Amino acid sequence: PITVILGYTELLLEAHEHGTFSQEQREKFLHDIFRMGDSLARLVDDLLNISRIEAGLPVPLVREPCCLADIAQDVIQRYQNHCENHQFVLQSGDVDQVYADVNKLVQILENLISNAVKYSPQGGTVKISINDVDDKVQVIVEDEGVGMSTYQVERIFDKFYRADSSNTSIGGLGIGMSIVKTIIEEHDGNIRVESDQGIGTRVFFTVPKWREETTDLSA
Repeated sequence: PITVILGYTELLLEAHEHGTFSQEQREKFLHDIFRMGDSLARLVDDLLNISRIEAGLPVPLVREPCCLADIAQDVIQRYQNHCENHQFVLQSGDVDQVYADVNKLVQILENLISNAVKYSPQGGTVKISINDVDDKVQVIVEDEGVGMSTYQVERIFDKFYRADSSNTSIGGLGIGMSIVKTIIEEHDGNIRVESDQGIGTRVFFTVPKWREETTDLSA
């Protein structure tokens, strides 16, 4: 990310040496700078979280009642603006609020949707379903990508494991899913993955519903 940020910034600052750029070119440079800056910020957050986890410290949570569907819609909107080959579908009925850290929910969804996009490089549909399941709300993120073998699924939550490390065009350090699992478990939820090679991957996770007594007990 730093290479892209510095390279495009230098081009814009020294346009007089490289020739003039069209408005479309300048917008592309700025778009890539923003995208790489956002990627770098998430990478730094992931590394800080891994440091806390390895030190035996809990991931800090600021819980409050919130709507998972609204949070998912905001995350999806950002990807819709940048991923032209993918169609994003959100399915959510009248779902209860959850009791969770909003920023951490954003981090979870960004990680899962980012993986869905990365591992379906030819495009396709990324579907996010949100449903009530007993005392929790369940989220399912599905893609139509390359999928994984049983061995890869078993290792998906290992730190620094990437499902396809041979493909250098797919970025990432392999720490995102480990962090996602920790954050979800800190919320008293759970996560599991199903995948079929050549068909796609489905990630299921749950977060507890909000109840008035939940807040009272945590006070």
